[in-house]
Amino acid sequence: MDWETVKNVEVVKGLVASLYGTSATGGIINITTKDGGSKPVNSSMYASAGSNGFRKILGQVDGTQGNVNYRISYSHVQSHGYRVHQASMAYNLSEKLTWTPSKKIKVIQLLTYTSYFNQNSEGINLSRYDMVGHKAANTDAIRYNEFHKTQRLTGATIVRYDFAKNQDITVKGFIRLNNYQETSNNGDDFKPYVNQGKSAQYNLHFGKENLFNHLSLGVDYQSMKMTEHLFAVPDGDHINNDRVDNYWSEEVFDLNTTLINQVIRQRSTRLFLIDKLDIAKKLYALLNVRYDYVYNRLDSSTVSDNKTFQKPSTSMGGELGVRGEVGKSFYYDVTGFLVNSKDEFYRYRVPGRGNNTAFYGNMGASKRWVLRPTSHTIPLTF
Repeated sequence: MDWETVKNVEVVKGLVASLYGTSATGGIINITTKDGGSKPVNSSMYASAGSNGFRKILGQVDGTQGNVNYRISYSHVQSHGYRVHQASMAYNLSEKLTWTPSKKIKVIQLLTYTSYFNQNSEGINLSRYDMVGHKAANTDAIRYNEFHKTQRLTGATIVRYDFAKNQDITVKGFIRLNNYQETSNNGDDFKPYVNQGKSAQYNLHFGKENLFNHLSLGVDYQSMKMTEHLFAVPDGDHINNDRVDNYWSEEVFDLNTTLINQVIRQRSTRLFLIDKLDIAKKLYALLNVRYDYVYNRLDSSTVSDNKTFQKPSTSMGGELGVRGEVGKSFYYDVTGFLVNSKDEFYRYRVPGRGNNTAFYGNMGASKRWVLRPTSHTIPLTF
């Protein structure tokens, strides 16, 4: 995320977070990017540099042409890091297009691409700190050229239609392509996945000034397919310790042995109803009803284990909360939710396999509940 392109960051806690889909119970962080400027064409350039080889450059073009508002930016950032084997490099492309063909229709199209690479120097123990210093990398970090690399492409479209007074429908769709790689002394791990979803939400606003109602009814669907391949690497005695290590090397030492070969498929359907009733200036009632159905399937193959799980994972939950103000200096917020789940997956380790947690099981039912009170006194200034 290029923070130069961000308009605002909103923390949504409690009940209304259910608008944002499965697993949003309790809260979400909503990041809104900037729109283009009011002139037909605007351009800007940002550059910075610092210690440890840090430098960043960002260019942006934006503007408004008739009923089309646009913004596109590109950035490059890199750093050598303050420790050995801690270099990082990233490329970011961000595009946003807003089309308003009439007062009733608004279409927003988004596209982002990120390529991020960072070497992993890992942690060190006290003896290595005393012997080499605070800039030292873990003894395996350079030997196995440990790094993380993420490539992600996300596209989304949002359409809002105000078809009548105080009534509108919002339709959304997105797709995310992700390719992740992590190297370590335990193996070379690849995790490509595809995530896509769509949603529709109907909003109705009605009532009188002192008793106004906001009703939202919606449905959404998401699916994900994640593939994981973990290839074995030689032990330390068969690694060339004298090889040249540079900042951006992606050299790996894969063997023909496959430690993990698995596919995780998930799909979820969600229905929700939210009714907010404004009673007075500092008093309102909020009703939230939501149903989630999540289906998981795992096909897993390892050097010593083959499993397929096709039991659906389902969850039912409820939320209840209240928030308000007392006077001008005291704010309170109490939110509680309960989630009952069945047939969730869990990962476990096998002795002799190190950190390779490639084994799964069904853990049966689980129940989670949270009660979160929050209060805040605003200091008075004189």
